[in-house]
Amino acid sequence: MICSSFVIIKMTIEEVKEFLSKLQPFQELDDIALRQIAGGVIVEFYPKDTVIINEENPPCEYLQIIKKGYVRVKFKESEKDATEYRREGNSFGCLRDKAGSKIRVSAVEDTTCYLISKEILFGILETHPSMSGYSGLVLTTGRKAGALRARRNKK
Repeated sequence: MICSSFVIIKMTIEEVKEFLSKLQPFQELDDIALRQIAGGVIVEFYPKDTVIINEENPPCEYLQIIKKGYVRVKFKESEKDATEYRREGNSFGCLRDKAGSKIRVSAVEDTTCYLISKEILFGILETHPSMSGYSGLVLTTGRKAGALRARRNKK
């Protein structure tokens, strides 16, 4: 039974690694880094019409990558509202969306996401600095991941 569980976990890590290896900026990473990320991924399922993120939620701790499904991302910036729709391979969350925006993300259809924690991403950024230039890794506070990493290293 223990061997059976190990095989399931290993297959899941391999599936996540395979999926991420096709997406920017993860396709730039070596096998070891991809395995490190895949090993820490949380898989989350959101039924249709679920509000995933809204402005009342506590600060985001994850980059969410859509494995399957479709979400609506609504931004409110000052007086302006904007709506985007994202599908498989797209991402949202604290490390992806527009700086300084109030954000609301909801599932348009049943959606499965891979969640990658800030800690895992910052660890990868330390060993793969070329990823810090990827414009998708922006915190909602408006700071680039590299700036946050520098602040974290001062502690």
